[in-house]
Amino acid sequence: MTFRFRLDGVLRFRKSVEQSEEVALYRIVREIIDVERELQQLESNQVRIREQREQDLTRTLPAVHLREIAERELELQDARQCRQSVRSRLAGPASATPIPAPQFP
Repeated sequence: MTFRFRLDGVLRFRKSVEQSEEVALYRIVREIIDVERELQQLESNQVRIREQREQDLTRTLPAVHLREIAERELELQDARQCRQSVRSRLAGPASATPIPAPQFP
């Protein structure tokens, strides 16, 4: 049993599929850019906290203050690792299998 489709219908369908895949690709690229921006912010916050900790170590401060700084630094490291795993997942190979091109007899 052979199927017969009009060429204009097949081309419209193909274009629709390509457009939806392009939209999905742009969404993923936008997510990667957002994650990269978040990673940069986390890294700058880590640098700022390290600098603050180094300054605070030269002064006499309560241990609880130094502990809060250390806890905040650990939180930033965890957040950074989480964002890096998201970035790796988004930048990895596509999980969807491509739609094969139509075969005409």
